Amino acid sequence: MKKISLPSVAVILSVSLIVGLSLASRQALAQEELIINWAQWAPADYLEKLSQDFTAETGIKVIVEQTPWETFVQKYNTELIAKSDAWDIIVGDSQDIGNNVVGGHYVDLTNWITEHKVDKTFTPASLTYYAEYPKGSGKYYAVPVEGDALAWAYRKDLFEDPDNMAAFEKKYGYPLGVPKSWDMLKDIAEFFHDPANDFYGVAIYGDNGYDSLAMFAEQVIW
Repeated sequence: MKKISLPSVAVILSVSLIVGLSLASRQALAQEELIINWAQWAPADYLEKLSQDFTAETGIKVIVEQTPWETFVQKYNTELIAKSDAWDIIVGDSQDIGNNVVGGHYVDLTNWITEHKVDKTFTPASLTYYAEYPKGSGKYYAVPVEGDALAWAYRKDLFEDPDNMAAFEKKYGYPLGVPKSWDMLKDIAEFFHDPANDFYGVAIYGDNGYDSLAMFAEQVIW
């Protein structure tokens, strides 16, 4: 197996590679399988479901091997250092691209990306920070798959409650509404914070494993 780079979109990459092959080649590939390594979480489950369409079209079986976050990076780095052929595609962290390109573990995808206009489907920043190495070289060793973006939701019933609206504006000097800055979010979280009644002003995803320990704060830090 030949390693495809870290933050790769497995299905897009694999389907595009098959475009233009002869019927005989397709039949030969039908006997093969692709093994993808990713962390154990919902997006990997979705990738596995999405791969069913790829299998139906090509006959190539796709196996998505999921590893718990706590050991994910350690496991794939150990396999790469050992020159293992355990996986065809790895979906992982962009910060490892440089190290693994230098180590000879990743395939140069530049020509494939430009020929199939994959670069036109992403923002320039996505390619720069999730696919390119070295920065500014125009060389791509990955295809971005997701950017760890966190979505926020709010309780409309609480925000539109007349008593809450009046009390908030009296305390902070401006109307209660969807926050447009981190300072506003802090005020709103403080206003609704009531731990004595098991009610908290804001709930942010976090975990004690791997980078999820700090992920909730990254968007504030950066």
